[in-house]
Amino acid sequence: MSLVILPLSFALLVFVWHKHASVLALVGFGAQVLCVGYVAFYTPLPRRILLGEWGAPLGIELWLTPLSLLFCLLSSIVLLGVGVYANTAYKDNHKERVRFFVLSFFLSLGLTLLFVSDDVFNLYVALEIVGLSAIGLSALRPTKEALRASLTYLFATLLGSGAYLLGVALLYGEHGVLSLRLLSEVAASSPTSHIAFGLMVVGLMLKTALFPLHFWLPKAHANATSPVSALLSGLVIKGSFFLLYRLWFDGGLGNDILGHALGILGGIGVLYASVLALLQTKLKRIIAYSTLAQVGYLFLVFGLVKFDDSLIPREGILLLALAHGLAKAGMFLAAGTLVYVHKKDDLVALQGASVYAPLSVFSFGIAAVSIMGLPPSLGFFGKWLLLLSAFRHQEYIVAGVFIVGSVLSAAYMFRVMSVFFTKPEHPVLPKTPPFALGLPALILSLGALVLGFFTSHLLEYAHG
Repeated sequence: MSLVILPLSFALLVFVWHKHASVLALVGFGAQVLCVGYVAFYTPLPRRILLGEWGAPLGIELWLTPLSLLFCLLSSIVLLGVGVYANTAYKDNHKERVRFFVLSFFLSLGLTLLFVSDDVFNLYVALEIVGLSAIGLSALRPTKEALRASLTYLFATLLGSGAYLLGVALLYGEHGVLSLRLLSEVAASSPTSHIAFGLMVVGLMLKTALFPLHFWLPKAHANATSPVSALLSGLVIKGSFFLLYRLWFDGGLGNDILGHALGILGGIGVLYASVLALLQTKLKRIIAYSTLAQVGYLFLVFGLVKFDDSLIPREGILLLALAHGLAKAGMFLAAGTLVYVHKKDDLVALQGASVYAPLSVFSFGIAAVSIMGLPPSLGFFGKWLLLLSAFRHQEYIVAGVFIVGSVLSAAYMFRVMSVFFTKPEHPVLPKTPPFALGLPALILSLGALVLGFFTSHLLEYAHG
């Protein structure tokens, strides 16, 4: 329970003692990392926690597994890195900094519940906490564009939540249980279950921004402040995807026809978003469309498991999700450092960035290595496992999507890097950005690269 109580407690502490928000927030994020690390590596797993000593089907259960704690650890590390960055980025606006920290702790609370809950209605509550916290964060910037994007995001997440909740109601009306463990035993062949799961999938597709339900993401991510963009891209969409992943594999609600459809939409999304990323002229919009492409990769697993029932596709997606969470958060923070200096993110304005912001450019490049899927990054091993599965079962179209998508991602990433090393048109270079902004981006980006050397350990731990 400490995993859930800790972020809630610090959210209240930061709100009440807002004059000490910086210290309290960093202590809270650090304590969350230590707490998750202790539970993940020093307690027996898997483990069920019965809230109020009432188990399923009447009570609510938390289900601590190595896989769920791995994602809890990802979210806590990213939140710590983004928190350190935000402490400097918001130094001139105390109210905005306090609001960011409070909402970030609520986001941490929602994500933790989302990763460890074993009840589909409790998962809905967690999904709402994550969604509302994310919307509040995206509305921090007081501009018309940011508020308009946040309003679109609000409508999208409410529609997604409504579809998911309707599916939960149908499942409960049909089977009288809400526990994922119990649903996996009774919901396999029921037509009502298929309809309910279809509604839940549509809702989660909308929240994860899978093509063609991605309309809200580019504007929301590009117009938010950089720390918020890092959280939205690195963590928020992972929460809704992880929920779909658990419903599919732990709840036993998946089926081949729906999996094939999701795989097709994922493949289209990879190519569509990658081409759009090539056409953008603003740095944060390029990264936002790159996120859409990475979402498409994640959904390819549901199509691959139709042909390959081994753990290889699931292992590949696990590695890709972890790599993207770290790399994309680091990339948005690196881009945010450049925006912090220039107050704009047009590519033309960022020419020569390698001269005055070498640390940020280096961090961006390290993150790009994982996004492109180059060795020895974690992203490379994730794509390699998925390619291996596709070729083994002669799914050459899926393999082609991975190869073409990786080439396109290399094209738009190298385009950005070439701008950073281009001789600037303006004679006066801006000052070097603060080291406190560059360091978190570097650590998160390096994490996606260095973890590639520990791929086997990650997979061994995830499987218990």
